Amino acid sequence: MKIDFLGRYGDVSRLLDAPTKQVAEEKLPSEFATLLGDISPFKPKEPKIIEEKELIQPKIVAPKPKEESPMARFNFPLPELKMPGLEPIKIAPKLPEPVNPPEVSVKTPEGVIARRIKIEKQALHELPKPERISSISKLVNEFGVNQGIDPLLGMAVVGAESNYNPLAVSSDGHESKGLFQLLDSTGNQLFTENNLEGEYDPFNPEQNVKLGVSYLRKLHDIFSSSTKLPNNLSTVAAANSSSLEKLAVAAFNAGEGRVASAQERALRAGMNPADYDSVSIYLPESTQEYVQKVFSSKLKFEAEIESKE
Repeated sequence: MKIDFLGRYGDVSRLLDAPTKQVAEEKLPSEFATLLGDISPFKPKEPKIIEEKELIQPKIVAPKPKEESPMARFNFPLPELKMPGLEPIKIAPKLPEPVNPPEVSVKTPEGVIARRIKIEKQALHELPKPERISSISKLVNEFGVNQGIDPLLGMAVVGAESNYNPLAVSSDGHESKGLFQLLDSTGNQLFTENNLEGEYDPFNPEQNVKLGVSYLRKLHDIFSSSTKLPNNLSTVAAANSSSLEKLAVAAFNAGEGRVASAQERALRAGMNPADYDSVSIYLPESTQEYVQKVFSSKLKFEAEIESKE
């Protein structure tokens, strides 16, 4: 087998003897990037310069107003309205008023009567005291003469009870009302006994005076003779007219039962139950003072009358 020991050497020798090729120029380190770019299979692309342009503002278009539509639509025809025929109004000619119109009796409504009474009460209350006393005196005198009661005694009781105030109401808890300060129970009872029409009104001056005077008349009758009362009590007839008036006035203040009880106590004590002075010591102190006040006022009225004569 023949071996060519110079085969590989020959190849090398041929390569060495070959003409020298152009050597690449030496490049600076700053150009390494370019150098690397040259040998890179993917060459970087040059950046594109974008020109600055003015931004275009978008146009804002206002929305069209929404057309409102009815909530519901009726598809059926509306009925036709027929207007009634209007006839001309006939106006009667105005007649001349008669010179002397006939008198016509017209009944006053009850509401007007009630209002009139209210106005009269208010007017009496607003009068100056002297004029008020004068107006009340006329009422007391009228009913006193009719009932057989001394009008001066009646006026003295009104003065002690209400000081001549027709709208007075007591502040002692009993709520006595009006000129004579009658309790509602007593006033209603007297209203029925006297057969008065309408309704009980303690603030009606005329009605209150009539009932107050009738109550004094009733008390005079009770102590004019022996009278049986509830709770097994009986009165003793007064000894004289002076004691009769005082016993009746005491009963107006304290009640006939309490005065009858005082008469019984006076009798047991051996005193005269028909004499007011003997009975008064058994009455409440407030009642004794009340009787004294009433008769002092009565004496003043008598003195005024005598001075005018």
